Amino acid sequence: QQQQQQHSQENQQQQQQSQEQQDQTDLDYDLKTLRYPYMACEVLCSEINSIIDTLVDGQVVDTTYADDNVLDQPDDQHMHQEETILDVFFSLLYKTEPGQLDDYRAGYFDKILSVLCRKRPQALTTYINEGGPKGQLPLIKAMLKHLYSHSILQVVQRLLLPVPQQEQDENERFQNQDDEDDAVHLFRSRWSETPQGITLLLETLLNATQQTHRLKHDPESYLLKLNEAQNASEVLITVIQNSPLTSNTILTLTQDPILEQIMKHAVEWPQNQDFTPHDSALTCCM
Repeated sequence: QQQQQQHSQENQQQQQQSQEQQDQTDLDYDLKTLRYPYMACEVLCSEINSIIDTLVDGQVVDTTYADDNVLDQPDDQHMHQEETILDVFFSLLYKTEPGQLDDYRAGYFDKILSVLCRKRPQALTTYINEGGPKGQLPLIKAMLKHLYSHSILQVVQRLLLPVPQQEQDENERFQNQDDEDDAVHLFRSRWSETPQGITLLLETLLNATQQTHRLKHDPESYLLKLNEAQNASEVLITVIQNSPLTSNTILTLTQDPILEQIMKHAVEWPQNQDFTPHDSALTCCM
């Protein structure tokens, strides 16, 4: 009986330790994935000028040379000349695999980017139009691979929308003014002026449409690709509706082979595939 009681006590202790370890693991996970990102976002969005300026203009310190003598040097040889804090911020898009960017982080990214565009519009205009160190095209691709996210949809839509002529005139009028209320007028993305952006958006729609046909037996992946197709369709339609007839966007979409691809995916349906009249990839192309 004593041996059985001792064995029972040991089992209880092991179960208790295992439960404590699991609770600690869950706590660490919640801190790293929920609380800490939220707190970081709130700090970065506090609109304190020193924080905003550091985020936009700051460089990443190379910790391999984090020596007191090195850090005390007046020059910046211990800092990465080609990697800025903005590069680290946008690296979220590059390093996160498709389907792995959760709604929380995508929402924080959208919120921080909106604050930066309002507080430092000219710097963000230059960075986004040039695409940072990787270039404009890789940045567009990095955003579009996460287009299943509603927050990224909003970012892409703002960057691809053409600037109305009235706002262009206001931009010129506010160029020499420092009024923060007028600063938002100075941010202008030029993604709509190049055919690559709208072409890649269309490719995202068409590829997502094709892949949904093969993912019927994987509900999670199917829903992910369906959201991607729906969001690409929404952005594309919004851009078309707000683009002048003489814009590069309209000219690109109304010429072959682009127009032929749109028509093909809007009217064709694979054999032996059930047609879903609502929320289908086909309706997105239509």
